Amino acid sequence: MLFCDQTFSPTEISREIRQIPQSSTNPIEVMTDHGICFIKCAQSPMGKDPLVNEYVASEIGCWLGLKIPPFSILTNSPLKLTLKKNAADISGPYFCSKKVDASTFDGSDLYLNRLKCQQDIAMLVLFDTWLRNWDRYFESEQNLDNLLFGWRAKSPKLDLIPIDHSECLRSPGAPCWDMEEEICDEAVYGNFPAFEPYLSISSVRAAVSKLRSLDPGHVSEIVAAIPGAWLDSSSERDQIHNFLVKRAQYVVDTFEDHILGEPPLPGM
Repeated sequence: MLFCDQTFSPTEISREIRQIPQSSTNPIEVMTDHGICFIKCAQSPMGKDPLVNEYVASEIGCWLGLKIPPFSILTNSPLKLTLKKNAADISGPYFCSKKVDASTFDGSDLYLNRLKCQQDIAMLVLFDTWLRNWDRYFESEQNLDNLLFGWRAKSPKLDLIPIDHSECLRSPGAPCWDMEEEICDEAVYGNFPAFEPYLSISSVRAAVSKLRSLDPGHVSEIVAAIPGAWLDSSSERDQIHNFLVKRAQYVVDTFEDHILGEPPLPGM
């Protein structure tokens, strides 16, 4: 089952609210017939690849059980919009992500210890490592804006909400899905220092167990659903599929040791 359009399926943009030109993809906050959302388009200076990454990562994140904001592909809309970053007139299909009521991560455990499901922390690190997402936390560089904490109705508990996956599946300046050497990238991604007390043996093993259950057929379904306007090459679709499946196996084999350390030798 695919998650795109399941609970959020806008068909028309009624007005622009604001643009975020400081972001490389120049997202636009808009009002739609299904409420407020953020859209990204192929006419941004970053082109089409971030849309592919957003879609694939959102499907995978939902499959892992992470609370990705509801998302959709909006084919087009009559309202004319122009990007501030490069003065380009834009058109669909757009990647749409529903705006959620949430607070931005502050880098401490202020929100972490109020999570409804603290196991999501290990799953998020596995997710970012599998997709090589350097744009949340990587090598001491952090982007706190890409991790939100959502408020639950009538509860003091919070949900962990990862957003903005344009930089997944990338090496500097280019997609990494055609780079065999990146399949066995040993780096851990998304592991904020504040996460350490929450990465228990059980939560790490549960995350690995979920990834071990990945069906390559489901990956094929995700890749096949990428709009042709974003990716018209069948060979690139094959590359994305193969990268995701092979990288998943590598992460299954190595993630526990990378997070928890080498297992003790027998008798030690």
